[in-house]
Amino acid sequence: MATVKEWALKMIPVLVRWAQGAWDTPHYYSDLSASVGLKTNQIGDIMGVIQDIIEELNKRTGAKIPTLNGLVQNKQTGLPSDGFDYVKDDYSKLSVDSKKGEVKRLNEIAHQYDWSWVLKELELNPSIIIEKEKLKKIKSDPHAMAEKVRSIKH
Repeated sequence: MATVKEWALKMIPVLVRWAQGAWDTPHYYSDLSASVGLKTNQIGDIMGVIQDIIEELNKRTGAKIPTLNGLVQNKQTGLPSDGFDYVKDDYSKLSVDSKKGEVKRLNEIAHQYDWSWVLKELELNPSIIIEKEKLKKIKSDPHAMAEKVRSIKH
């Protein structure tokens, strides 16, 4: 069974891919869990460890790496959970509009950041996101699966 830190390290490349691409579209806790094969949407502790990893890398390198945690939302509110206080002091005390503005600001900073060196520093490979329709085809056709794997390796 993977540790919380191991799950966090599996999730960071997915979050980086989201930051690089569709940073302004909804990504839910359950999406993040499913993307790494974790069968839960209760990932608050893992999100905290993700932030800890970024903060430790900031301290070690003197960098100012932005948070990735704002990219993930609660399906009901469309915002990060109140556990986001761990990243942004007093987040839970902000109005809904202020929360939306702050999360948008932080996500835009994450979108503009060059994450390649962070992945390299953490010895992580970039995430490959496969669209749902392509994933269905790959799952139903073993030859398509083999072809996809070959294309990823090259």
